[in-house]
Amino acid sequence: MWKFYLQLCHKLCELKKIEDLQEVAFMSLTSPLFNKDPDRARDTEFIAFLASFYNRSIDFAYILIKDLVVREKFIDNVAAWNLFCQVVILGQDIRHNRFCLRLFFKHTDHIPLGLLNGHNALVAGSYKHALGEYMCVFKQLQQDPYVTFCIGLVFTHMACQKFATKRHSLVVQSCAFLNQYHELRGECQEVYYNLGRTMHQLGLLTTAVFYYKKALEFGPPSVDTGDTEFFDLSPDIAYNLSLIYQGSGAPKLATMYLQKYCVI
Repeated sequence: MWKFYLQLCHKLCELKKIEDLQEVAFMSLTSPLFNKDPDRARDTEFIAFLASFYNRSIDFAYILIKDLVVREKFIDNVAAWNLFCQVVILGQDIRHNRFCLRLFFKHTDHIPLGLLNGHNALVAGSYKHALGEYMCVFKQLQQDPYVTFCIGLVFTHMACQKFATKRHSLVVQSCAFLNQYHELRGECQEVYYNLGRTMHQLGLLTTAVFYYKKALEFGPPSVDTGDTEFFDLSPDIAYNLSLIYQGSGAPKLATMYLQKYCVI
């Protein structure tokens, strides 16, 4: 019966009948035959989650993935937290904020939860709270370029606030963490683009142009899927450069970059 159920799910997926797949998956959750075995019960819940996710039934997908990540066996599973983040991104719902905060009180050294709480605070504009969350993660991952970049980004946002005090100190700290991010990540298109847009946000346009041009010298990263165009930041870089040149009174340069990198 279990093999027949798996074959049915695979066939519905091949035929792209996702709604039927979700209906079958949810019916299987009530099957006493599958629920007797803990491993099969867990697999059944995961198939129901995948069906809900592919069918864009985000409410159901959120409930299922939330139950999955709180289990002791999966609380430190990075793949499970990546799926949780995907559901949160698609749902555009803020109800996960309280869930992450409550769970973080029980697991204060949990890195994915610390990053999620930092991201939530950053999006909400609570920069000091975000800085505190990122710093807790930074103490455990001092050589991680992503965490270092997040801290530099927070300092950048704090420096750009209208009534910021000690703005010069905030800019210096932002540059320090961004330079460390540069050293840890190495030279690539992503790094120079992020440095360029940070300088752009701070109003240091000459430095931003320098980093944007350096970013254009590097191609997109090589990936196993071969879809390098998806990761190519050249159109974004060229568009930001065109904004700077347009604002500085050089429309021909702005047009040149747009025609070269942004016109299909």
